Amino acid sequence: MAADACESHIGNDQNNSYRPMKKFEYRLLNPQKGLISDIDYQELTERLNRLGSQGWEVVSTVGVTAGAGGQMTGLLFTLKREIS
Repeated sequence: MAADACESHIGNDQNNSYRPMKKFEYRLLNPQKGLISDIDYQELTERLNRLGSQGWEVVSTVGVTAGAGGQMTGLLFTLKREIS
């Protein structure tokens, strides 16, 4: 019975209006110039701020590893922004 009650409300919202899904585009940013210690954080901050002013938002940051030792050698940023 509970399942029937839930199904009757699927797709109904308070205003009974259709809201289209938001759409996003994604971009990868790899600021690596060499080893991670070589990243210019001021330059990276300025670049992220420029992208932010264009509507881009950082949604994840992942360390990039290389070699048998698994040493972190850089960062990979995933950015997204809404498109109309």
